[in-house]
Amino acid sequence: MCMITENVDLEVIETDEDEVDVSKLYVGMIIKSYKAMCLLVGSQPTTGNAKTAQINLWKRYFDWERVEHTNRLVITEIYDIPLPDDVRDDSVFSKYIEKQLTLALAQRSDGIFCFTDGTIYKALNMVGSSYDLLKTYESTVRELEKADNEVSWYCMWLLRSQAKAKLRRILDNALESMKKRSLIVYKRENAIVRSKGEEPVSATDEEDKLILEAQQAALKELGYEIIPAAINSKESSNFYRCVNTYLRENFDIYGTFPWIKVVYRRPYYMDEVVEKVKAQYIKMAAEYYDSRKQLNESVVDAFYKMVKRSNKRAAKLLNDMGDDGWPKNYIEEGSRDDIKSSPQYLFDGEVFIEKYIRSELDGKNNNDWVFKLDVDKFLT
Repeated sequence: MCMITENVDLEVIETDEDEVDVSKLYVGMIIKSYKAMCLLVGSQPTTGNAKTAQINLWKRYFDWERVEHTNRLVITEIYDIPLPDDVRDDSVFSKYIEKQLTLALAQRSDGIFCFTDGTIYKALNMVGSSYDLLKTYESTVRELEKADNEVSWYCMWLLRSQAKAKLRRILDNALESMKKRSLIVYKRENAIVRSKGEEPVSATDEEDKLILEAQQAALKELGYEIIPAAINSKESSNFYRCVNTYLRENFDIYGTFPWIKVVYRRPYYMDEVVEKVKAQYIKMAAEYYDSRKQLNESVVDAFYKMVKRSNKRAAKLLNDMGDDGWPKNYIEEGSRDDIKSSPQYLFDGEVFIEKYIRSELDGKNNNDWVFKLDVDKFLT
């Protein structure tokens, strides 16, 4: 594991105003401070609003987490193609997501809702029903083996990684918007199945400790330093398999998987004006179906913009393709600056969006908000 200190002798690389150099970064890298990060990516340290804008720009190129109680930063993800600069313009998504979530939560007597990312994407009609086919490296390989030979394996994997990051940001921003207005409380946590056939529940603190031990063992076995590096690699399925095997063999726990827990309470005035509430629900139900359709159309539109804006950078990556369908210069981008477009990336982008992101539903499927988690799918 490498740590970059503030006094490291690095040449600051001059970059365009809207470019960030990530050539010296790798997933799992530990960086001592913000100033050290600036040295690595070729930026000048700054403060105030300028620093906020700078960090927002970085977030389009890579992601990181702060080590608790320190200034150290751990690189968790690096995007081969930067996220588009409209990634934070999420108000339209939040509006449609909130309408659906509010109606669904209000119908639950306990006010508690637990779901995985993939489950909620489909329930909200954010993606098409085929999106699950690209969930893991293995399933993506199987799916693309059936695809048209004109589809580039590398482009499709690249688009899948971009989609994963963008969809999670859309969802998290919508949930955070609801949280700020005291509509919900939510958190990402470990779900645990204590015995085969039992319903998943939130892990206790003691069970979280056992999960941590299992994750540490899995990382060691697979040769990774941090979880994001493992789950964003070809070893994603193997990581979860190793964790659950360890839990079964050492603690007699069937398995675990990550989910999001949302807690909701209807506003106090709703209980006082019952008839008004009924009328409001009728109105909300009418808006609900429209919001499902509009949300998917908005996501599809955002993905087309993402592909269009990412195309020039994709062309550089795809400049020097090997026989295996992956760029020879996968780590260091191709050097030809005269390439302005990648027809392959544009073609595959359209295939990806139309097949996996665009929903075939009109918003009125018969299983709205019937959540039955297929536990074995997560634990085997």
